[in-house]
Amino acid sequence: MMLRTTFDRPDDAKLLEQAVASALAGGARTADIAEPGASRISTEQMGDAVLSALEQVAGAQLESA
Repeated sequence: MMLRTTFDRPDDAKLLEQAVASALAGGARTADIAEPGASRISTEQMGDAVLSALEQVAGAQLESA
């Protein structure tokens, strides 16, 4: 939201949202959003998962441009 509204960076906001969605689709979950019995990772690990996904999403966008 900050990227989209405060900094007027909608393209960057979209990339970040895609990265978060990708990390979640890959099964990354912190304790507060994990289903009972599911694997849980730390907040730091979740941040790393999102950053890794961001690199992939941004790289794919650059390749298609």
